[in-house]
Amino acid sequence: RANLLSWLKEEQPDLIIVSHGRYDLRVSSVIEDHGAELEGALTDFLRTMTTLAPSVAFLEDVPRPPMHVPACLVRHRRDVNRCTFGRDSGALPEARTVEMRAAATAGVKYIATRDWFCTDSRCAAILGNILVYADDNHITNEIALYLEPFLEAALVPLTTKN
Repeated sequence: RANLLSWLKEEQPDLIIVSHGRYDLRVSSVIEDHGAELEGALTDFLRTMTTLAPSVAFLEDVPRPPMHVPACLVRHRRDVNRCTFGRDSGALPEARTVEMRAAATAGVKYIATRDWFCTDSRCAAILGNILVYADDNHITNEIALYLEPFLEAALVPLTTKN
C-alpha cells in the first residue's frame, strides 16, 4: 500500500478508479458483524485517494452469480434462463449499501454497474450473444469490451477539467 501511495503522489493522476471484489462478503454475517469497520476503512481509504487526484471514482463490483456460469450453460443449453440469477442476490445489497455510503461520505463518485448486467429482477448469463461470466465471479473479455462505452460514459465527465 505504501508503494502505491508513493507512486500516486509522484504520478499525480487526473482520475483514480477504485474497486474491489465482494467475494468474501457473500456471507451476510460479514456485513452484520463487520459492516461498520468495513465502511470506516473504505471511507478512510477513499478520502486518502481524494488527496492524490482531483477526481476519484468507486467502481461497483459485478453481480456475483451463485454458480459457475459456463458449467450451468452446458447443463442447461436448451434453457439458458436457468442460469440467470436474482438481481439482489447477485449484488449483495448490504455490501453495496456500505460501499455507497463510504463513497458518499468521502465525496467520491460511485459508479453502479448492476444495471449493465441485470434487468429489474434478473442478472444475465448471456447478453445478446455474448457470454457474460467466465466462471462464478469474473466477466469475459468480450463482455468487458461490449461494456466499454458504459464505463467511458461514467468516467469521462470526471476527467473534464474545470
